[in-house]
Amino acid sequence: MTQFVKFFVKRTRLFTIFLGGITTSIDFRERVLKTRQEENLTLAEVAERFKVAIASVVRWGKVLEPKRTRNKPTKIDMEALKRDVELHPDAYHYLLNSI
Repeated sequence: MTQFVKFFVKRTRLFTIFLGGITTSIDFRERVLKTRQEENLTLAEVAERFKVAIASVVRWGKVLEPKRTRNKPTKIDMEALKRDVELHPDAYHYLLNSI
């Protein structure tokens, strides 16, 4: 690994915090893809060089921009759950028997 690549990897490893997760900068993603194309590297080779997962390189090749939302389940509304149990008590009998 050249000195420039080492410096670049360290510099771009300064991640941006986004929605409680970690994402890499767009310029880093562009650099990875550009290097792969210019040097005709395989996914595994470019992933190893930049110390990222192969899946990340594949994903960046499809969509460069990071996702703006996450598929994270929301918390259960306890009042809605209580009403549902009252309206459909037979649907929850197995839970009551296991307590």
